[in-house]
Amino acid sequence: MKRRPIIAIDGPAGSGKSTVTKLIAKKLKLLYLDTGAMYRALSWLMIKESIDYKKEKKLQNISESKNIEVINAGIGAITSFNESKLIKEKLIHYKPDLLIVYDGSNDASCKMVEHITKDHNHSKELIIKLCGVYSPSNYEKIYAERWSEICRVGEENGFETVFILQPIPHFDKILSDQE
Repeated sequence: MKRRPIIAIDGPAGSGKSTVTKLIAKKLKLLYLDTGAMYRALSWLMIKESIDYKKEKKLQNISESKNIEVINAGIGAITSFNESKLIKEKLIHYKPDLLIVYDGSNDASCKMVEHITKDHNHSKELIIKLCGVYSPSNYEKIYAERWSEICRVGEENGFETVFILQPIPHFDKILSDQE
């Protein structure tokens, strides 16, 4: 029997890998496997159960003894405002054990002041639609409060929350190696 093709797509965060992969899988009627989400789920399980990744035998037993289901709810260019709504209104109904949020860079525009040119419209109304608020000078506080609220939602609904935050760029400074 001929093996079905395996297509691997790699690239930086936010480059559209998941979008392209899902489209290819649908068009070619192939299985879509989100390995990033799979690895994050496996890492969480290993930490939760104190499994030493160096002990290969115990690591192999995880795949045989655990039923892990991964839901990739990633939406390209989504801001934390709309992402938090998605979590509170839809994702909690799946009763996850773990929610991994990779976020930050799309909120950079939320810190920008309104600017409208003949080629670009970054109006106050658009910022409010995307970011939930127009507060360029105070946005980082709002951003932090938004994710604190999701942590509370997780506690109330019985799931752990992990945030992998990209720094929101400051246009007046160079990012450090840590950022």
